[in-house]
Amino acid sequence: MSAQPVSTPITRLLSVTEVEERSGLPKQTIYKLVAEQRLAHHRIGRNVRISESDLAAFIASARREAS
Repeated sequence: MSAQPVSTPITRLLSVTEVEERSGLPKQTIYKLVAEQRLAHHRIGRNVRISESDLAAFIASARREAS
């Protein structure tokens, strides 16, 4: 009996520019959050990519902290 592959939802990886457009945060702040490991991210070579789901989770968390 073989194991069934686990399916994971596919989420789009966003560039820092796309995160800036969607969140309204300046690029400098996004890079700071990445450096502080407060925003989950992936490095592809020298490029930083942030998944849509990680960005949504970060925004939701920031809203909870603000209220």
